[in-house]
Amino acid sequence: MTTVDDIRGSVLEREVDLGSRAEVDSLAEGTDSPSAADLAGVDTFLEEQLGRVWLPGIQADIEYAGDSLGRLARSGTSEIAGRIGAGEAVDLVRRLEELSGVIVAAQARLAVVVDTHTRHAQAEAGLPAHRRGTGVASQLGLARRESPSRAAIRLGLATALTTELPATLEALASGETTEYRALMVARTTAVLEPDVRRDVDAVIGPELKDLSDRAVRSRVQALAYQADPRAFAAASERSAQERYVSIRPVPTVMAQVTGCVPAAEGVACWAALDSAARSAQAAGDERSLAQLRADLFVGRLTGRDPASAGPDIEIGIVITDQALLGGMGASGRDGGEHEVAGEGGAVDEPAHLVGYGPIPAPWARAIIRAEERDRGSVGEQQAFWRRLFTARDGSVQDIDTRRGHFSGALRTAIVYRDQHCRTPWCGAPLRQVDHVTGVADGGGESWTNGQGLCQTCNLAKEAPGWRADAVATGPPGQRDHVVTTTTPTGHSYVSRPPGYVDGRRNDIMSIIGETMM
Repeated sequence: MTTVDDIRGSVLEREVDLGSRAEVDSLAEGTDSPSAADLAGVDTFLEEQLGRVWLPGIQADIEYAGDSLGRLARSGTSEIAGRIGAGEAVDLVRRLEELSGVIVAAQARLAVVVDTHTRHAQAEAGLPAHRRGTGVASQLGLARRESPSRAAIRLGLATALTTELPATLEALASGETTEYRALMVARTTAVLEPDVRRDVDAVIGPELKDLSDRAVRSRVQALAYQADPRAFAAASERSAQERYVSIRPVPTVMAQVTGCVPAAEGVACWAALDSAARSAQAAGDERSLAQLRADLFVGRLTGRDPASAGPDIEIGIVITDQALLGGMGASGRDGGEHEVAGEGGAVDEPAHLVGYGPIPAPWARAIIRAEERDRGSVGEQQAFWRRLFTARDGSVQDIDTRRGHFSGALRTAIVYRDQHCRTPWCGAPLRQVDHVTGVADGGGESWTNGQGLCQTCNLAKEAPGWRADAVATGPPGQRDHVVTTTTPTGHSYVSRPPGYVDGRRNDIMSIIGETMM
């Protein structure tokens, strides 16, 4: 006769079948009618054994798939072309695209697991209900090597998929749609009550495999409006309260300024710029319509014509002494508009425009020349210069405080040292300079114990289980400021401030031209 212990032993020998209850039932045939307690013990045992082998099995599968796809990616094009034809390559592209959806679905499920465990731990730590979940997006962002804001969007999507959008989640898990289209479904249906949202999801889920991005957006909007017209209209009104303007760098020393405003106002803005641009061109202006719209956009916001004057704001430029003086001729005088670009070496080292990033040295010199040219007509406004001492890699080390009417020199130095949020892979604008080790834990205000963070990361590190440690190593003038952040799960991440100057290991003095015109 088979006993309960026999079942346990057979399970241990056949771990691959732990997920099949039918296997366990077959093993139990012929037993001497085990008691309810015995059966409960078997169930508990099975759960323990499943947990013991399930994770290593998943990890092994992921490692194997990663190795296989890595070999494919590293193979030469001619090598692959000699083994498969175009049709087979297209089939592989399709399958890999399907797998990307599967991965998104799996990550969504795991993100919710992290959120669940974190909230439970925070509840046990006595954190108020409205603060539970703090830092989850930051942990996931570090794991995914992305910013907390992007991780928060994905966490919101994961929560919606696993609770109210099962059909969309199934489409992802089956490789029939993409993360972007799932996000469109989630965002558009977020205004609906959970039961209504599930009804819409049941309709759109099976259709996703045949719909383009535009078609998904239109279809979901139509379904959401049909399901609850009042909720959809109310959400449109609330959206107006979330209007904003943002800026992000784009290649070739340009910036993209975006305004998210109500549709009618957005159309009115475009119409005003377009009309004024066409009128200027009709009056003989030689600039293109696109250039005129852009210049009018800047001019109406700043009050100055960018085609004839520099910006009327305070900006910060970090530039090496050699790059700053590189535009001067042998006589030591400014070469002005006729300086020779592309001389190479230190002369062409990129400068750093605070709030943007690297810019060519000639552009930086041109901004500074514009300030000098316009300073006499600005009235009481002044131009200020501040010196920053840098390490051999160009990272900011110290600051000259000899500008008596300016306070907070230490804070300014840290802002220019860190440039943006110090959390790895965040990259958000630096909003707060905070203690690495909190004041309550004995931390003080110092170069070493300060770091620049965005608001999200600063709040996250206040949640239970987070820890940060800072150290400044190396001799004076070559200090390396290292911050190690440890998350509640025990994962540690190291960050260093970016160097202003790339490719050079010289002790240099950088100059900030703070232009107030």
